[in-house]
Amino acid sequence: MRWRWAMPLAVFVLAASQGMGQEGIKLTLNLMPGGAASRVITGTVKGEWQAPEPIPVNLEVRVSHYIVVSQSLPNGDAVITVQPQGFQLKGKVGDIPLEWMVSADGHLQARWGDQTFDSHKLPEEQQKQLRQALTASYEVTISPQGAIKGVKAPAGVKSEVWQDVPSEPKIAQQIVAALLQALWTPLLPDKPVKVGDRWAAQVPLAVFEGAETFPLPLTCTLDKTEGDEAHIAVQGELKGEGATLTLKRLSERDPQVTVERGQLQINGKVVFLLSLSVPQRAQWQLSGEMAGQYKMPDGSPNAFTFRFSADLKDELVF
Repeated sequence: MRWRWAMPLAVFVLAASQGMGQEGIKLTLNLMPGGAASRVITGTVKGEWQAPEPIPVNLEVRVSHYIVVSQSLPNGDAVITVQPQGFQLKGKVGDIPLEWMVSADGHLQARWGDQTFDSHKLPEEQQKQLRQALTASYEVTISPQGAIKGVKAPAGVKSEVWQDVPSEPKIAQQIVAALLQALWTPLLPDKPVKVGDRWAAQVPLAVFEGAETFPLPLTCTLDKTEGDEAHIAVQGELKGEGATLTLKRLSERDPQVTVERGQLQINGKVVFLLSLSVPQRAQWQLSGEMAGQYKMPDGSPNAFTFRFSADLKDELVF
C-alpha cells in the first residue's frame, strides 16, 4: 500500500535522493504519464452539532479515488485524471442513524432515521444519470513541487430524483468533504532538507461555492530518518470570520450550509519510503469548529455551531 499526500489529484513516483553531508534529502515529484493508483482515506469524524440543542456526532468515513497521470506538460507540470470510487459515511447524530453510501460504480444509499433512499430501486435511466454524476472524473494540473495549477471540476448532480434523497446525509457529506480537503496538500520543499529543517506549504482550500480558494498555511518539519523512512511532521491552523460563505454542494437542490465563522487545526505524520521513492502512509488529526446557518430546500435558515475532531489514515494503493 502507498500513500499520496497533495490531494486525490496525482499519482507519482517521488524521486527522493539522499545527498551526502550538507546536501540533505531532495524531494521532487516526477509525474509519469500512465501511472495509476487508488487513494483511500479511512477514519472517524466526531463532534457536537448545536442547532440549538447540542447533539453528539459519530461518523465512520471511507473515501476512495482512482488516479491516473494522463499527460506530461513541457514545463514539467502534469495533468491528472481523478475518478471517485466511493464516499461512505455511517454512524449516528444523536440517536438517529445516518448513512451516505456511494459505491465505486455510483449507486447511492442514504438514510436518516426512517427516511431511506436506494438508487438501485430507480428506473434504469434515472440510475444511469446518478451513476454518471457520482462517478464523474475531473482533471487537475499539478507542478513537480505539488502546487495545484488548475482544476476542471464536474458539473454536479442534475437528476430530478436527487430531491428524494434525505437532506441530513447531504449536509454531512458537504461538511466531511470540506474537512478532507485539508489533506490535499502540496507538501514538498523547494530545496534539499536535513533532519530538523522546516519549510512552509499551503493547502488551497476550494470548499466554498465560487472560484475563490482559501490557503491553509502549514509548517512541515523533517522530523527524523529511520532506516529506509523519512518522517515529516505537519502542523497548521486557519481561522476566519466576518464573511458568509456557502459550502460546495453536489446539486443546487441540496441544503445550503453557510459558514460565518470557523477555525481548523491540523497535525499530521507523513512517512516517505526512500528506497522505493514513494510516500508510504500518513496519519492526520483535525479539530476545530464552524458556525453559521443551514437552510433546507424550501425552508428557513437555522443557526448552527459544529465542533469537530477527526482521526484519519491516508494511503495510496497500487
